[in-house]
Amino acid sequence: MSLEDDLESLISVGETSNYKNVVAKHPSGWEPGVAWNGETGTLTSQPLESEPNDWSELLAVWDLDPTIFEVIEPVQFRAWDANTGAGVLKRLYYYRASIRRRVESRKSVDELLAVIGKKVPKKPPVATGEGFVYCVPAGDLQLGKPDGDGTEGTIARFLTKTDLAVTRLKELRKIGREVDSIMLPWLGDCIEGLVSQGGALAAAGRLDLTLTEQLRVYRRLMLHQIQQFAPLASKIIVPVVPGNHDEVQRVGKIQRRYDDSWAIEGAVAVADALKLIPGYEHVSFVFPGFDELTITLDVGGTAVGFAHGHQFGRDPVKWWSGQAHGMQDIGSATLLLGAHLHHLRIEQGGAKTFIQIPALDGGSTWWKHKTGQDSPAGMMSLLIGHGGWKDLVLL
Repeated sequence: MSLEDDLESLISVGETSNYKNVVAKHPSGWEPGVAWNGETGTLTSQPLESEPNDWSELLAVWDLDPTIFEVIEPVQFRAWDANTGAGVLKRLYYYRASIRRRVESRKSVDELLAVIGKKVPKKPPVATGEGFVYCVPAGDLQLGKPDGDGTEGTIARFLTKTDLAVTRLKELRKIGREVDSIMLPWLGDCIEGLVSQGGALAAAGRLDLTLTEQLRVYRRLMLHQIQQFAPLASKIIVPVVPGNHDEVQRVGKIQRRYDDSWAIEGAVAVADALKLIPGYEHVSFVFPGFDELTITLDVGGTAVGFAHGHQFGRDPVKWWSGQAHGMQDIGSATLLLGAHLHHLRIEQGGAKTFIQIPALDGGSTWWKHKTGQDSPAGMMSLLIGHGGWKDLVLL
């Protein structure tokens, strides 16, 4: 044994504690990193000593190109007093943000709307009072929804189907169908809105239009449709009912008022505008009453009810039966037009018929992942009157 070994042995105190106090490097749940699903995700920053000058600095920490990715506000933050050693504490800040891939193909709203154009109304034909009402319902455009071909695809589809609906009316007249009036029902969820799924879609950045942009597109599509049909009949009726996506405000599952709807407000704006334009005096709008969701009208001798469908879900006939039992106006209708579930459905029982119209949006990625199914987008038209309906086609 060397002198050095003897010295080490002589000065040793024996066993010492082998426990080390492990100081957390980051607050629980705020560990830096990126969770990414291919299009969207969540970023948690490394600890920073001050707020970033720009949110793109958060992206730079993880080498995410700000020309390809973007931060979605609001951004959460957490202050953390970190032990930097020797008992020194330093306050650091963590930032958590939702991120998404920039939609490179998205065009400006003005460019999307430029295809709508303008049309000068012509004098409509004189009605005989004995004809049918030509009905072209629209619903579930969910403008602002990026799924499938997004808002751009929905706009193109609506314009194309509207042209086909005009052509179909001319075909019906050629084969001898007498049409006096045109009805253009809007059956709700025509914008994606901000309240569905508790606002999660907006928070996650799954919208390709802001709320004001959604409303602007909705109004202009409605105006375009009316412009196309105005010269073709002496009476144009536009019934508009609220959906669940276009609710203005929702607390939990409760609305302040059921008729407080962006769908209603957008249509009222169109109605107000048409009052100022010569040549549209024969166009009228119908809305639900105070705190109501539905409309019931006498359409050429046929009682017709209009509802979005979120109030009756997957069993419209049961709901409709309850309305009849409760002596509600819509319960006396013999034809009920609804939307909401995004696919064509026709169900007859006795003198009553329920028709659920197809959606016009680009589909639902969530529903496809959950069930493997897609609902074909489309628009339909039919004749209503003389106590019934006929000549229904998918356009």
